[in-house]
Amino acid sequence: MVKLSASVVWCRPQRDQYSTGAEFIGMSDALRTRLIEMHRAIVEYQKMNSASGMTGMDAQQAAAEWLTLYAKSFLAGVT
Repeated sequence: MVKLSASVVWCRPQRDQYSTGAEFIGMSDALRTRLIEMHRAIVEYQKMNSASGMTGMDAQQAAAEWLTLYAKSFLAGVT
């Protein structure tokens, strides 16, 4: 498990929810780089699953599935 500290830097209403942006605090450069790589991997995972003829996968679905399948090994050893 990775624990991160963050501050909310913006918040916008969207339908019956809110979208927020966060700025992570006190993060190592190695972890910051790895999280950026993880985000790119999730975006590619979403594209791959949407292109394979399956019903389009939204960003939340892609992130939840990818994190369940790959996050533990992807972040192993990064502090």
